[in-house]
Amino acid sequence: MNENHFFVTYFKRNMGTLIGLFLLCAFLSITTDSFLDSGNLLTVLRQVCINATLAFGMTYVLIIGSIDLSVGSVLALSGVTCVMLIENGFPFGLALPASILLGSFVGLVNGIVIAFTGIPPFIVTLAMQTIVRGFSYIVTNGTSIVSKNEMFNSIGNKYVGFLPIPVIIVAVIIVIAAWFSIKPNLEGGCTP
Repeated sequence: MNENHFFVTYFKRNMGTLIGLFLLCAFLSITTDSFLDSGNLLTVLRQVCINATLAFGMTYVLIIGSIDLSVGSVLALSGVTCVMLIENGFPFGLALPASILLGSFVGLVNGIVIAFTGIPPFIVTLAMQTIVRGFSYIVTNGTSIVSKNEMFNSIGNKYVGFLPIPVIIVAVIIVIAAWFSIKPNLEGGCTP
């Protein structure tokens, strides 16, 4: 009964959004030839992959009642770091983990400051967002940077079968996130 009540409440609250999305998709399907084209759908999937990846991490932050405003800037810093390392001769196999470690370190600093100072997460992560974004601008002189490394570029541009690699990466993240979400229930640790 509780599960049914949850879904009914959810659909009542979000019915307007769902109807709007349905109408928009129907309109675009009727007025354009390419909206339901497989190429367009795969492009849309590829474009949402970065946001989806960030959303899975943010979901857990929000579940524990916190917030992190710095994730976009930390993502930018990690990307800038990875590309700059690659373009300065570092192998891709070292540059990628180094950039991930840098992003993790920034998150660790956020966590330590929040845990040991009592400053609200909103303030700490807002400050870190500004610091990290400013550092990224300084390092790149405020311009876009591009990698010519084939391995780096293949992550966003290549396919495995008919699926773009970013879509496969997000699918793996979904499976991992789902596993960690349901594992306590399977072991009897949490009940809905």
